Amino acid sequence: MNNQDLLRQFLEYPLWTTAPIFDRFRELPGAVFREADSEGKERFVYIEGSRPDKVVLVAHADTVMDEWYIPRYHHEEPYEHDVVQDGDFFVARKRTGDRSVLGADDRAGCAILWALKDSGHSLLVTDGEEHGQIGSVWLMKEHQDIADKLNGHQFMIQFDRRNGTDYKCYDVGTDAFREFVEERFGYE
Repeated sequence: MNNQDLLRQFLEYPLWTTAPIFDRFRELPGAVFREADSEGKERFVYIEGSRPDKVVLVAHADTVMDEWYIPRYHHEEPYEHDVVQDGDFFVARKRTGDRSVLGADDRAGCAILWALKDSGHSLLVTDGEEHGQIGSVWLMKEHQDIADKLNGHQFMIQFDRRNGTDYKCYDVGTDAFREFVEERFGYE
């Protein structure tokens, strides 16, 4: 499967649930899936990498609707949407033809993790990140065994950005690391 087809698969998952994403990742060998209950956002799946120099690759499964869409979304029944390619971009439409939310934040990050699942790096998919980091806070507070494994890695890379050439370090990383990223990859 090529990367465009993989991305389309993740973007086609229903927006009102993260279950299909977690179902997919928890089937991987060695996956550790935990959730407080099926209705909440306290859930994660972790797959330990096999490389000696492994890092943690992170994405979140939830999508938050844009401000223009929130009032309409909460008054409608969940719906299926179609994802179509329009030039170099994917767009989403309801089956009625009306505009829809694509869900690329962070379904695209989950697709990247899936594409890298055989890289030997550790994978972490969380839920509720757009609502106050619910899944990751719950993981760190309530699951010390997994928190210890995560903290044993050199660093984490989260695939969750809006633009193609920006990055965030969130008070971590050295000036030398930032300079390397900016010079090597042209990111800002």
